[in-house]
Amino acid sequence: MKIGSVNFDKYVNVDLSGTYVLNVSPTTGYIADYSEASYKDDYRASIKFQEEIFSGLGVSASNPELNSIGALYITPSARVPRYKLRDLKEKHGVTIVRDPKKANTIVVAKDEISQLSSSRYGVYMYEKTKFIETINRFLSTPGLAAKIVSKNHKLNYSWRSISPETIISSWQEFIKSLENYDTKYVVMLYYTKDKIINFMDCGGASSLDIDWLDTRNTGHVDLFEGEDISKMLVYSNKKVYTDSAFQSILGSSAIDANQYYFIDQLLSNSDDSNVEMGLTLMANCNFEQSAPYLMLLVNDHHFRHRHMNYVKSVAFKSLLSFIDCKSYNTRIDDNDVMNKAKELGLITDELKEVIKKRFRKQYSHLFDPNQWVYIKDIAVVEPEKEEEESYSEDVIVADDL
Repeated sequence: MKIGSVNFDKYVNVDLSGTYVLNVSPTTGYIADYSEASYKDDYRASIKFQEEIFSGLGVSASNPELNSIGALYITPSARVPRYKLRDLKEKHGVTIVRDPKKANTIVVAKDEISQLSSSRYGVYMYEKTKFIETINRFLSTPGLAAKIVSKNHKLNYSWRSISPETIISSWQEFIKSLENYDTKYVVMLYYTKDKIINFMDCGGASSLDIDWLDTRNTGHVDLFEGEDISKMLVYSNKKVYTDSAFQSILGSSAIDANQYYFIDQLLSNSDDSNVEMGLTLMANCNFEQSAPYLMLLVNDHHFRHRHMNYVKSVAFKSLLSFIDCKSYNTRIDDNDVMNKAKELGLITDELKEVIKKRFRKQYSHLFDPNQWVYIKDIAVVEPEKEEEESYSEDVIVADDL
């Protein structure tokens, strides 16, 4: 199956039933591998992976329009304060539904697709055909049972009381049942993989025979169970918005320079009630129109107040998600703020003045006119792109020598 440019290859899970019997688990699903994608090393790889999936499903993810939402479904992992939905119901006729199939609009978490997937670490994946070929080659080794007996002390403790013939017979049955599954990959946890390698080693398998059991690159692989794929397909041809984008239209107003200074004073106060008021004003504004000032406030105050209860609220987590602040040590400098302001068309003279004042405050010693050398003025201007210099090679002609 292919969604957009991402291949979803089917897998079947293998585990150990009891002490020694290899078993085909009823768990099947799909492996999405984007280890070769151009964005694999981007810190936002999971978000870009989601964007690619949504694109393949024909999902519309433009800016939300209040009058065209219709029936609305909010996924369990999406962070949208329910109290903010009251105005949508009353003023715009929006209805909240519990079944995503009945929805016109779906609100998802910023990394919804990754949250649907299983853990990508500690899971080992192998091509089923190669797996079967290698196990069959091992099981057909002449004198295999005798070799296992001679190295019985190396076996896992729980396997030593089982006759080699019984184990070999159970593995042969396992391979027959595995061949009935129409899957490309076999998936197992480290516990199972380790037992298989240990048993093959006791049977005299050479390093060449078990070399294929090395870990497949799982750094950019997501595993999806069948029901998770079904959830993804529900998004097809619907309007789907991330929770942060959706919440950005629910705020009543944008933060301007005056409000920025006011909230900055609240957050600098030692009174917890004032701090919570400042955090509340941030979480209830229009995120998109307030983005530059929100980034400044979060950078300056988030670490100090990260343990307050309100910071852990759904509303404030939506704000942090909107500005890609995933950890408490996230550093947002003034260049990041201006780049975001340019992206959103929010560069204004008053924002430039705020940036200049912050710079003066941070480097106040450089602006002291009592010194011979000091900075008299600063400017907030867009960086010029460096032009690539063209070099012409000098051609030396033989007659010139």
